[in-house]
Amino acid sequence: MKKRCPIYTYYTSLSASVDHALTEMLELWGYAFYAQGFFPVILNQKHAESRTDFINISKIFSKFTTVNPAEYELSCYLRWVALHQQGGGFLMDYDILPMISPRSENMHTFRTCRWGRLTTYANMSPMVTHGNTSEIEQWIQYMLKFKTSDFIKISGKPHISDMYMAMHAIDHTPELFTVGSILPWFHYSYYARHSMFSHIKLSAAQVKIEYSLVFITRGAKVLHSFCC
Repeated sequence: MKKRCPIYTYYTSLSASVDHALTEMLELWGYAFYAQGFFPVILNQKHAESRTDFINISKIFSKFTTVNPAEYELSCYLRWVALHQQGGGFLMDYDILPMISPRSENMHTFRTCRWGRLTTYANMSPMVTHGNTSEIEQWIQYMLKFKTSDFIKISGKPHISDMYMAMHAIDHTPELFTVGSILPWFHYSYYARHSMFSHIKLSAAQVKIEYSLVFITRGAKVLHSFCC
């Protein structure tokens, strides 16, 4: 049997205290991409800690100013370190689901597990990114050396994030990223939830759990069969 290509997402903690709804979101992400022929893997800080300079890297990333909770923002940087420690590969947010046939050309290419150049996608940068070890390392070094003076302001407050760094790199260091065309996947972003589901009085996690199965091409019964 052909070995499945791993596909990674990252979450800061896998402790027993994780919210049940969030656990279901992670499971749903796993089911969706398993149905597409991948081997889903959830990374966390433990994977990043295997790097010898982890403490120093964490200190540098923690110094970047942000409007988000510090732990959340740090995890966004450390996910790249965790991916590097896995030998590179395909990393995405767990609030992204495929709206595409497993037989599509995109999925066939992804399942070959040949990453090469660091690649992100026009509508999901850097939420969907893949690259080999050396390419991921270049991206980590870019973030570590990012000028703190190149911040943006959100509601009048200075902010830097890996997403902003990726956008900055695409505009100013185009040799770092290859930007692929728009993927036919659905991102349950803050904007999408509020623009598409504003009439529904549910939390972000509940919106995804209640409505995401509609967008998975293999269907709920097929997906849930993989858990048994």
